[in-house]
Amino acid sequence: MPEAAKRVYRDIIVLFSASFAFLMGILPVMLLSKGLDVAQLGLYFAIYSFSVFFLEVPTGAFADVYGRKNAILIAFLMETIFMSGFLIFDKGPVFAVFAVFAALADSFFSGSAEAHAVDILKERKKSRYLHQLLASGKVYMFGTFLIGSAVGGYLATIDYSIPVLLCLAFAVIGSFYSFFKLREVKAKGSFAKAERSLVKKMKEAFRKSSRKLAVRMVYVIAVLFGIGTLGLFMLWQPAFVDLQGWDTSNLGFYFTLVSVCAIAGAKLSGRFRASRMTYGISLLLLWLLLALSGIFYLPLWAPVLVLAWQVVLGFVQPMENTILNRNTSSEVRATVISIKGLAYRFGFGLAGITLYMIGSFAIGQVWIATSFAFLVAAMVAFLSKARGNL
Repeated sequence: MPEAAKRVYRDIIVLFSASFAFLMGILPVMLLSKGLDVAQLGLYFAIYSFSVFFLEVPTGAFADVYGRKNAILIAFLMETIFMSGFLIFDKGPVFAVFAVFAALADSFFSGSAEAHAVDILKERKKSRYLHQLLASGKVYMFGTFLIGSAVGGYLATIDYSIPVLLCLAFAVIGSFYSFFKLREVKAKGSFAKAERSLVKKMKEAFRKSSRKLAVRMVYVIAVLFGIGTLGLFMLWQPAFVDLQGWDTSNLGFYFTLVSVCAIAGAKLSGRFRASRMTYGISLLLLWLLLALSGIFYLPLWAPVLVLAWQVVLGFVQPMENTILNRNTSSEVRATVISIKGLAYRFGFGLAGITLYMIGSFAIGQVWIATSFAFLVAAMVAFLSKARGNL
């Protein structure tokens, strides 16, 4: 693998991941400390998810027309603004609005980093190393998350502003790195044309992929997945502060365990065939474990059940991508996976805005209620006419 391409890709992945890794295990608790209530957390995550949903195509068009370097630079600048908000504003629902800046950062970075790596490899006629390069990026990303969440959780026990300052520092460093170190392959075309092209490609990919029952099934389940995961992803930190009296160092360490469980589930998934039965049973387990976490909302049981749920979640996600890969042609495969991601964002945002509109609720009850999305998803998988090896 070309060392220069590997080094640049590693650097931007680590820098961007580090620009929020220190808050990954404690973000909801920090938002609550800033004056949001639990219902407003739902609004925050809804704004973030719907923003990503609507920004994904325009930011992709921007990267195609104005260059990957500029898109990555803007991503770091948006992350800088987002983190600065934590330091500038002490209290108030303004933080829900700041979710837009986080969504802009993720949308501009999503795909641009990989596209930049592809451009470099193609220019050097080394495209055969692409899969190896992208796989190494995942390792760097998850490694940064694991270390950052533990360190950020510990430092927040001293002062909440310390992990924010660390994230801000990496965002600023990433901005300078992008400006001075990244090299652009000349971009061409117009923004409007690029956006139309992306929209057309997504429509064409959706039309072609939807002919397969297995793919339609995954699209529907992706929306249900978004609804089902919102309650747990948003509320496990406040839940364990309430149940266990944990401080942020405990939350950071627990998030590390969560990540390890998800990785273990993904490893286990590779030993099973992606069949309709295995997929459906896995979704049933997600429903059962999340429902039990809400029913047994107790200091001992809830953390253990949530970790078990994460193992199953890690098991299911590679299986979904395997189903999509088997049922889509190579020319639309990446776009189909992006469509699945947008479907998930839509469900996640829908659940968030629903919780905000409800207003007052108990965390255990939310987990029980949202778990039924996985029960419906399991029924969709079992009742699908797709047979055997999906």
